[in-house]
Amino acid sequence: MRSGAVAAVLVLVGRPAAALDCFAFVSSPSTLASSPAAARGTTLPVTLATVLRTQPGCVYGLSPDAMAQVTPAETDFASLALVLAERVHAPSATNPRSLFARRGSGPVESLFRESCTDLFVADRSEFYAHGDSQTRLPVVDRVHPAGAAPPPSCGAGRTVLRFQPLPEGAAAPGLSRAPTAHTLPTDRAREVLDAGASYAVYAGRDGAEAAVLVGRITGGDPLTALRRAFATPADPNHPWFRARWTPRSGAFRFAPRELPEDALAELRTAADAGALWLADVPSGDAPPRVHGALRLDDDGVQVPDAVVSRALSGRYGRASNTLVPTLDEWDSVRRGLEVCVTDRYTPTPLEAPSFVPPGARCARLSAVAAPVALASVAGTGARAGQETAPRGLCFQRRMRALSVGGAEPSTALREECRTLPSAAGDPEGAAPLVVAMVGDGIAPQGASEGLYLCLDNDCRALDDETSRTLWRAGALELRQAGSAEAARGPQGVALLRALVLDPARHWVPVGLQLGGGATDPLRPWRSLDHDEHDVFAFVRGRSALSFRFAASPTAAAVWNVPDATTVLTDALPVVGGVRGAPAAPPSSALVVLVSREDRCPRGSAAGVRAEVPPDPDGLLVDQTFHAFLALYRDDTQPYECLARASFRVRESRALAPARWLHVGLLGDVQLAAFFTAPASLGALLPVGYAHARLPWGFGLDATVSLASAVSFEHAQVTRAGVGFTLGAGWGPLSVAPRLVSVGLMLHLTAGTADDEPWFSPYLALDLSTLVDLAGGR
Repeated sequence: MRSGAVAAVLVLVGRPAAALDCFAFVSSPSTLASSPAAARGTTLPVTLATVLRTQPGCVYGLSPDAMAQVTPAETDFASLALVLAERVHAPSATNPRSLFARRGSGPVESLFRESCTDLFVADRSEFYAHGDSQTRLPVVDRVHPAGAAPPPSCGAGRTVLRFQPLPEGAAAPGLSRAPTAHTLPTDRAREVLDAGASYAVYAGRDGAEAAVLVGRITGGDPLTALRRAFATPADPNHPWFRARWTPRSGAFRFAPRELPEDALAELRTAADAGALWLADVPSGDAPPRVHGALRLDDDGVQVPDAVVSRALSGRYGRASNTLVPTLDEWDSVRRGLEVCVTDRYTPTPLEAPSFVPPGARCARLSAVAAPVALASVAGTGARAGQETAPRGLCFQRRMRALSVGGAEPSTALREECRTLPSAAGDPEGAAPLVVAMVGDGIAPQGASEGLYLCLDNDCRALDDETSRTLWRAGALELRQAGSAEAARGPQGVALLRALVLDPARHWVPVGLQLGGGATDPLRPWRSLDHDEHDVFAFVRGRSALSFRFAASPTAAAVWNVPDATTVLTDALPVVGGVRGAPAAPPSSALVVLVSREDRCPRGSAAGVRAEVPPDPDGLLVDQTFHAFLALYRDDTQPYECLARASFRVRESRALAPARWLHVGLLGDVQLAAFFTAPASLGALLPVGYAHARLPWGFGLDATVSLASAVSFEHAQVTRAGVGFTLGAGWGPLSVAPRLVSVGLMLHLTAGTADDEPWFSPYLALDLSTLVDLAGGR
């Protein structure tokens, strides 16, 4: 809808509703008059093809102050306007915009010509005036011939154009019924005009005599070779430019390719004159913003660094300072820009902010430049027969086992290979991000010349053997560039992205009991109490499986793009015991899985998430469990375990003067059988104890215990009081550590029998362990 029509419709809506009386429409007035509110108004828009009928008893005029009667008949806007102009003796005085009518003393009614009729002959409008590329004669084409899609608007499909010769310097009348030298009827798509003449262009309803002036055309070819190329719809099979990367420039450039030689020469002239500009594709009603004049050299046109940086910043924020565009992101830059040429090749200074001035012609890069493809950025001076294109990159990976010293490789080597994208839009380029660990290996497939591994903009040549191991954490990009310096600039291209993690630093066990004073922020696991080098203590009642993930801002920005299906957050959920989809999509990309087994849980993510994980507070003392830092993709794929931390349960009352030694008060109650005569059965309650843990479930105990035993032979208490015991215990680690023990007890207090022994060998069963196994504690 045109702005002038909008204003008029707003006026009519504010008036009292009343149907038009003096104008009866034979055909629809215009698409703007289709609303019920407009149909009830006293003013309506019409096109030049609208057919209407004048009514008896009404007077008509070109203004509300001068009206006359006309013969009732079917007519149109131009015909009625010409009749009224002749009645007031001013046939060429004006180019009328409105017609007025009134019945008796009733309200004034009006019709206004829809403003789109003033733009009939214009670029990408209803009719298109330009020069024929072969004959150089001026021609006028229907943009939408009859039956073409989209359907013509503004009544153009029922409108005839008439071209009336116009002497040099003469003014064209606004209305005319004079014969014309050329006519473009409704059933023809093109009219070829005479060279060297100037024409006034009139538009009117098919079959009517009168027409309204809608434009002028100057004879000869009105367009230069370059402006003709800009005015011609682009051929996708013959783009003007191709994206090319050269080692010399270290940047992407759009090089001229399919332009005619005269247009290419003119393109260079325009560039030298500062009349060739790069601008944004216009958004809405805002004029396109100019980024500056383009310089055209042997390598073509370079996209300014500021344009590339702004495109990345809109997607990645501040992290964009350490990234370069991927092929798809380069193509997004291409789709958001256009090349503009001014109407005159004279130096035109640009002041910020600058906008494309009227009269300039623009062509979108997406229409005139081929999509960015890997084939156009490969080939860095290769020798004959040498493979020049990189084909893929393989990551040689191992899960990491957390220890006091850091993250150590565990399990077998796994290799994950990614095929590099060959062009923008290649599905290989949209593959999920690879997640790797510091120390993983890198192996290129194909040529590696001109490729750089960049971790947070710290770049190393891939053909250097020292760069084949991931040396630090961060956002990894495999970049194409001419040098390490060029690889760090915004003009490179990222063929692959990955996240490189250091579990020993980024996986932070915030809920575990910390020992040894202050924590080490660079190695948070080093500060945890531990029983062995790679087994940490989990104190029942005090420790909690609560973790966070300290991702770098760049890593988070690369992962958390607007269309991401998972998010990288600082809080790591411990998953399990939940059926169905995750509670709040998008799900956390990294989660923690808890298992009694030291291997990564198998099966689909949905199945693993439904299993109830072990509760560390419900496990027995000295039992072990494992927590896995796992990557989640979707419910159909298994979790990918990146790192594992092992824990052993410790009771809260125990102290650990050494990794293998625990001392504490009030140990577990034991059922003991004493074998020295008289043989007895009783109970031991350790008041104080020291437990040394040995391999394979064995241990040594020294306790001061309260003892009480009864002899079944004489049914009397044979042992009662305090005793000192030395014993050896054993229990299956996965089921019930410290289940049974054998030892020797020194009785420090006497019993009731005269022959009570001072020393007693015994066999004991841990009652507390049995209660725990039964779920009673």
